[in-house]
Amino acid sequence: MKKIFPFIVLLGLIACAEYIAPPKNQLSKEEMASIIAELSLNEQTLFVQPKGSTEEGVYFIFKKYNISSQDFKDNYTYYLAKKEMPKILDKAQKKIIAMHPKAKEHIQQEDKLQNAERPE
Repeated sequence: MKKIFPFIVLLGLIACAEYIAPPKNQLSKEEMASIIAELSLNEQTLFVQPKGSTEEGVYFIFKKYNISSQDFKDNYTYYLAKKEMPKILDKAQKKIIAMHPKAKEHIQQEDKLQNAERPE
């Protein structure tokens, strides 16, 4: 009995760790990619208007998709835990490039800089 109990506890912990409940207001991966793309573009307005604020833009984006900041956070955490976030971010990047083809050059430059900074 002493040997079985720790095994059952360990099995329970492993099983619980793998299951993550979906958020109440779950967004599709496509919706998450669209929201992230729009939030990224909204953030870029600070480069054009350094004294500006992105709060109104974020509010508009969340209202457009009928979500709250908590809904976004819950979905982001869910997809991050499910290891789906890299795919979603790739989709978001493709959406940005589709909307603004000139962004592709900037993204490629940023990728080169990030790859150069990574130690091997």
